[in-house]
Amino acid sequence: MKRNTKRALGIAALIAIILTAAIAAYLAPAGLEESAALALASDSDLRVLRDKGGISMLPQAQADIGFIFYAGARVPPAAYAPLLRPLAERGIAVFIPQLPFNFAIFAIDRASSIIDANPDITRWYLGGHSLGGASAAFFAGKYPETVEGIAFLASYPSEQADLSSWQGRALSIAADRDGLATLEKFEAASAYLPRDTVSIVLEGANHAGFGHYGAQKGDGVATMPKAEQERRSAEALYAFLTGD
Repeated sequence: MKRNTKRALGIAALIAIILTAAIAAYLAPAGLEESAALALASDSDLRVLRDKGGISMLPQAQADIGFIFYAGARVPPAAYAPLLRPLAERGIAVFIPQLPFNFAIFAIDRASSIIDANPDITRWYLGGHSLGGASAAFFAGKYPETVEGIAFLASYPSEQADLSSWQGRALSIAADRDGLATLEKFEAASAYLPRDTVSIVLEGANHAGFGHYGAQKGDGVATMPKAEQERRSAEALYAFLTGD
């Protein structure tokens, strides 16, 4: 009997070790391409700050508009610096927060502390990629008066974060070669978007093309160069944030 108990405990311990290793691997940050570092340098027009709270890209002149961007699952904030830097260079304050285990779903309210810490910014928008965008939808639903709009990149709100009656604006950017957030999924989730939503589909773009973290399992193969996907996404974001 003792021998059987020992064996059972040994098996349980082994299973626990395997599960711990699996969870650690799943929660480990996605890779970061070296190209992301090029977008993190300050210059005479832009201050780039990095600390334990994340990344801030601040124009030298006081910005009126602030844009908080939630990264996709397991993706480090720096992976979105090349995409979002052009917004900061054109006068928008950009914040990419560091999130627990790089999962926005664990810190949906993170935008609140950023907004509170920057009282001189009068207009706020929220956005996110993949799970980051889905998590941002929960924030907008919970604090409907806090942000004026939300930008979804390869993401969309769920039934649990239904924004169809929200008075804010939305931008939805999809990629037709996205193997994860497919166009079929976008269509199914369209009922949960605000009435005032601008929808864009980038032909030839894929899921991972919005960030600099490498290829993603299950994604489609892009025919649009990453630089072009970023340029077109940044232009759409700027027009949405400024109302141009």
